[in-house]
Amino acid sequence: MIYFNFYERLEELNEELEMLNPETSEFERTIADNVTKLLGRQ
Repeated sequence: MIYFNFYERLEELNEELEMLNPETSEFERTIADNVTKLLGRQ
């Protein structure tokens, strides 16, 4: 029972991670752009 729940939960977390990865890339670009602007390197 615990074995099954572990793999089920691991699969759920992996699906969530796959959805978050594209969002992460967008945030990285936004942060990099904002730092560049703050440093006056537009």
